[in-house]
Amino acid sequence: MRGFLSLILVLFILASTFTFYGIYKKIKTDIDETEKELLIIENFHARELEIKRMITNTLKHGVRKAVAENIGIEIITYLTGISEDIELSVDEIREDAAWNLTYLEKFENEYYNIHRLSINFWCGKIKEGEIQDLSRRMLEEGETLLCENCEDLDKLGSMITGTSMITGTNEYKSVPVCSAFFFILPDPVGREILITEPDPRVLDINKNPIVWTTAAGTSGFGISILDTRNNISTIAFIPAGTIIRW
Repeated sequence: MRGFLSLILVLFILASTFTFYGIYKKIKTDIDETEKELLIIENFHARELEIKRMITNTLKHGVRKAVAENIGIEIITYLTGISEDIELSVDEIREDAAWNLTYLEKFENEYYNIHRLSINFWCGKIKEGEIQDLSRRMLEEGETLLCENCEDLDKLGSMITGTSMITGTNEYKSVPVCSAFFFILPDPVGREILITEPDPRVLDINKNPIVWTTAAGTSGFGISILDTRNNISTIAFIPAGTIIRW
């Protein structure tokens, strides 16, 4: 009888051991999968911050470059003794910085080749709830999308620069439409770039007001980011009111 009970006890211990091992293995597998998912999400958000800095750093570089080139012209003018009004206006500095932003569009394919993330830079007005809707739709459609009242950084438009003294009609120049969404405070005012509500002087390519002039929503710059391998998407947004020191 004792031998039978001992056998039952041994079998019970073995069954318990295998059951415990099975539970432990499942828990460990779940923990490993969770850690893997957390690392993927952590890396994705690190890339999101990196991509947002691309916009702010590119704006700063564009402003610094325009100001530095203007200083260089002033030095040459001083050395040659030629008196000429060559000082860049705030609008011209802003325009140069906006042209600098357009180069980010060419970087989108390169970024995908390096990090396997699809990105799309844009500016405009985003409505309440549109960020969540865009993120969902990007996963469903498998591509980056823009908000309804938004344009790519390299989209060109027109800007009213003044009025002709001869004809009395508006004068225009070609500018990236996204130049409408920031303003420059040069030295000695504060060396700041302000993300702002759209400048009504910036029009579409046909010199008509852009829809965002009267559209509801939050103005700013955004980036649509999509990771199709891991099924993650987001909209990184830099809203009006943001101050960037240059």
